[in-house]
Amino acid sequence: MSGEPSKRYIDLGDNLPDYSAWSNKPEDIQLDLYFEPGPDAASLSNRYEIDFVPIMIFVNHSCAGSNFLLADRVEEYFYIWVEKDDLMYRF
Repeated sequence: MSGEPSKRYIDLGDNLPDYSAWSNKPEDIQLDLYFEPGPDAASLSNRYEIDFVPIMIFVNHSCAGSNFLLADRVEEYFYIWVEKDDLMYRF
């Protein structure tokens, strides 16, 4: 792994309530699979050419699949990425 999780993740603690369907825990957002840093990594940043802010990565797991809430570091857009369909929506 080329980036340590502690540098790509900030624990929100009590600021993200337990009852929320959203999570930003490293094991939930699959940091190593989708957000591995580096120009040759098979990450969402490289696939969509978007520099995501690591602390703004959240996932909502449901029976329909996982949806990721992401923030762009450069243009300051927010995105929803639907893992099941591999679709990225900007808003």
